[in-house]
Amino acid sequence: VVAVLLMGLLLISYVSDVYRGKTQWIYIENKYTDAELCDSLKQKLGDDFGLKIYRLWSLKGGSVQGSCGAYKVESGMSAWNLCDDIVEGRQTPVLVTFNNVRTMEQLAKRISKQMLFDDKAFLEACDSVLQAEGFAPEEYPAAFFPDTYEFYWNASSQEVIKKLLKYYRKYWNEERVSKAKSLGLTPIQVSTIASIVEEETNKTDERPKVARLYLNRIEKGMRLQADPTLKFAIGDFSIRRLLN
Repeated sequence: VVAVLLMGLLLISYVSDVYRGKTQWIYIENKYTDAELCDSLKQKLGDDFGLKIYRLWSLKGGSVQGSCGAYKVESGMSAWNLCDDIVEGRQTPVLVTFNNVRTMEQLAKRISKQMLFDDKAFLEACDSVLQAEGFAPEEYPAAFFPDTYEFYWNASSQEVIKKLLKYYRKYWNEERVSKAKSLGLTPIQVSTIASIVEEETNKTDERPKVARLYLNRIEKGMRLQADPTLKFAIGDFSIRRLLN
């Protein structure tokens, strides 16, 4: 009876305990061993509270595969509720932001830095997903609109690309496609010109004029003669002045 009472009191202390530290993110990889998970929890949440979470997780029959993901832990969160989230795999979505990227390699590194997969997996997924959607390799950048998106941290690279393509299709609705056609351009060509204009000037109010300049040249069958395209071809974006 005494032993049962002691165990009951111990369990109550576990259940009623709350996290009192600074906001933390817990990242659980599917390759973790139980010991590595325990160490990660203690490192992020402190030895005492982290160990309580691990023991509760074990008592509830948690598995690393089922718990793989990212979880935001805020002050005042109870050990019981946090453990429930981890056992059930109820993740906190992570915000993935990318802008000011000029190459697919830069994009892959920026996105993968915020996700479980690596940059190589992202580039390989581009080949399998985007080509199936009709994008040629040189057109890949047009499929991604710089912004902030929500994903689950352990989402696959294919899932991320497919979700980003939904935003692409949503943007290029019938009205915008019609506007592009009126200029004699495809959506991908519009994105390409926009990227050149953005690199040409940092002044937002100048961009419509610069864009009009390039559109006039296209309509007349002229070369663009755009400095940013040379910087892109060379691969050196630190160049500030082109003379030749």
